Amino acid sequence: MGHTIVILTMSVALTMGLAACGGDESSKEAKVGGQVEADVATEMDASSAIDAKVGTDSVALPDVSLDVGEFGGVTKPTEILEINGLWRIGSNAQVQLTSKRFGKVVVVHYDNANNKAYTTAPVGVSGPGGVVRQGVYSVYQWTEPTAGRARLCQVDTNLNTEEAALQSANTANEDEPQTGCNGGPWITLDTPELSGVWASSFGGNEVITALELGTVSIIEWDNDKNVLYTQNPQGIGASSSLYNRIVWTEFAAGPAWYCKVDVGLKSLDEAKASTKTADDSDPDVSGCNGFGWTKLTPLAARGSYATTGGNLTHVTSHNWDERILVGFDNDKRVAWLRNHSEADVHPNRFARMVWTPTESSGHFWACLTDDGLSDLQAAQDSEKATDDSDPTSGGCNGGPWKRYTRVATP
Repeated sequence: MGHTIVILTMSVALTMGLAACGGDESSKEAKVGGQVEADVATEMDASSAIDAKVGTDSVALPDVSLDVGEFGGVTKPTEILEINGLWRIGSNAQVQLTSKRFGKVVVVHYDNANNKAYTTAPVGVSGPGGVVRQGVYSVYQWTEPTAGRARLCQVDTNLNTEEAALQSANTANEDEPQTGCNGGPWITLDTPELSGVWASSFGGNEVITALELGTVSIIEWDNDKNVLYTQNPQGIGASSSLYNRIVWTEFAAGPAWYCKVDVGLKSLDEAKASTKTADDSDPDVSGCNGFGWTKLTPLAARGSYATTGGNLTHVTSHNWDERILVGFDNDKRVAWLRNHSEADVHPNRFARMVWTPTESSGHFWACLTDDGLSDLQAAQDSEKATDDSDPTSGGCNGGPWKRYTRVATP
């Protein structure tokens, strides 16, 4: 069963789909799904829903110099965007929302306390009627994310100044999901709690999106009950297109475990009716059909940091700043990344990042050893050497490493 993994363009998601629109939910999904095929760039950004669930050990945060800048005279935030993540919209598409981009549209400011984000269109992204609207601002409002679900609405657009965007009084009605967004429906955002890039206890990485778990399609999930239902791909013999029931453990400050508790079922209804259970009392060893559960460990370097020069950098289970996380090895302290499709340098190409152990003062050093590589395999095969003996002055491609000082936990 195929799905479309997309990043929505300004004309589809952030003008047409999120702005005022009439009709019911089904017509909205058909409109988004149909135009997506012809008007979007394929992405593999993954949601950071787990970053709100998986923490790190508590540490005393050192005093740091952080220059986040201002928007309309208001200091920009240091925390990660509340709805940061890869979300399913409709039945077969995904949209990536981060602290820096809503799809291809640039996020210039956000306010988690008031559930507002402010965006502008970069060069080359078209607005209504194909007219480039760079330099103007739009305002978005979202509902509080609950159990992997939220809603999003573009409440104002075509604002000429930062001050005008901040002073916009337009709001959406959260109590009316079908008509509360400028008279039309809100965009519904859904994501499974397990969504993310993980290290698997069976080796390598496990990439879980709002549409797929590895090579199988995710059909439905229930974050309250920690269960999801998947369907096998076609062309794999007797198990082609059959359904599976998967459960996972609660996770708050460490790894998660999941178990394929029932597999090879003929229908989704049969998978939902399954009464098979798993025992998570000792998941490393047993409890999953006589075997251990699959252990999922997140990227160790996750967090919000003040980096060299006072810049703010967010590292999540899906993104290292603006680059997309596609894999990692915590033991070797290496991450493999892919540049955003709208990146100024090497769009859609791959990169390799390495980092040092965290020092007693609460910081570590990171070096982008490679960029512009053709594919993930090239990034994984790279053995470019670094020298962290004096990271302030050299050892990273002939220059200094970048210092990361934590300002917030994931």
